[in-house]
Amino acid sequence: MTTRHLRRTGLLAAVAAMAAVAAAPARADTVSDWNLTAANTLIGTAPPLQPPQITVPHLAMVHGAVYDAVNAIDGGHEGNEVFFDDVEVPVENLIGEENKGWDYAKFLLGNERTGIARVGVSKERLRRIKDLASKVEQNGKPVIEDQGFREKLAACEIELKALELTQLRVVADEGKHGKGKPNPASSVLKIKGSEIQQTTTELLMEVIGPFAAPYDVHGDDGSNETMDWTAQIAPSYFNNRKVSIYGGSNEIQRNIITKAVLGL
Repeated sequence: MTTRHLRRTGLLAAVAAMAAVAAAPARADTVSDWNLTAANTLIGTAPPLQPPQITVPHLAMVHGAVYDAVNAIDGGHEGNEVFFDDVEVPVENLIGEENKGWDYAKFLLGNERTGIARVGVSKERLRRIKDLASKVEQNGKPVIEDQGFREKLAACEIELKALELTQLRVVADEGKHGKGKPNPASSVLKIKGSEIQQTTTELLMEVIGPFAAPYDVHGDDGSNETMDWTAQIAPSYFNNRKVSIYGGSNEIQRNIITKAVLGL
């Protein structure tokens, strides 16, 4: 029987350690950051210089998997930490071809990064920012009349329009890269899209000013009185700090652009 060894991979936050074996079920004792997992698979009898490959198994409802909730900085629950203890994955759970997992991952990540641009979300936030800034007053006048705020708002709108046009170009050029091939330009969308999303939450925080502070239910001096619509703005600001990390951190995306787009 062919022997395969498991090794923890740190290539992606979304891929941890697990293996699918062509001849027998795979076993693992490890921890995963996400429910989607992959593995480095290396034939035990292969030459020592052979590079490890990645294989993707389907892990739905496997025995030995323990899920612990991971709460985000805003207090919400969106993800889990998954522990694998002597988990066995049947061969029929193999997704695609063995040792092709990294090709699949790169293609899926390209699609994810294109989606992370979230042009529509940012457009709606800008509309809301304008609406709220015309109603909320600071220093005796609406926030929207502040010259510095208007300049930051206009700069964000310009960046968003450029992002939208770039996203349309990436989608239009999809056929040029071949079926199932990732487009490195998606890294540009991921960087700018995440930065714009974070900027819009910062502008919302600037609009509500001191009302962004946590609400203290025990306060009795009236200092914590606020408007209902401010309740989720601060949590949204904190939650969006993660956008520049997931899907491949923005630092990694700059490396991809340097190599795959600029050829440096």
